[in-house]
Amino acid sequence: MEFRPNPSSQQCTLDFFSCRTNAPLERFEKLEGLLSMIDLPKVYLSVLDRRESLARHLHVPLLSTFIEERINNIFTRSNPLSSQESGTGHSETLNWVDVVREFDIDGNQPSRDGVHSCLLRGRLIDIPEADYAKLKTGILQQMIEPLPIADDVKKELETITNVLANVNRCYREISEGRESLWDSSFGQNMNMVLMI
Repeated sequence: MEFRPNPSSQQCTLDFFSCRTNAPLERFEKLEGLLSMIDLPKVYLSVLDRRESLARHLHVPLLSTFIEERINNIFTRSNPLSSQESGTGHSETLNWVDVVREFDIDGNQPSRDGVHSCLLRGRLIDIPEADYAKLKTGILQQMIEPLPIADDVKKELETITNVLANVNRCYREISEGRESLWDSSFGQNMNMVLMI
């Protein structure tokens, strides 16, 4: 079985900003053992199933990563604080790009003690007055608007093409290993039968 990217797809629906960076991905070049060869493609597929950038997870330099780092540095905290969790059981981490993207000035609660509250994905997020003022300008929203960035999409396609080549290579090696294992065990079983 051969896996290939679909070049006819004109629209990229991946989110280049959302990335679970707390779990770096292993690279095919560093694989050892049959189990790793089987499991790693599943891990890569789970990243794509979440609509996240595989290139970003593999630390390919992307402009969207640079933009996100700059946006995060603008705010007074490294991540927005959630004062109230939703009852949905979601454990996803929210970042400042999420807040910038989904910020609705009309949907926010008035300031209390210099902190504004904003409902985001079922959570009440506390935004300090200084950060709220930055969000109100709308400038940050313009920084992330013309997305995805064409160069990032190109790098993503190159990454996926390389990953698919490695997946195909791994599956060939697994298949060849299984055939060689089958041949040697079949030969041993035949010798045992002949001895009886």
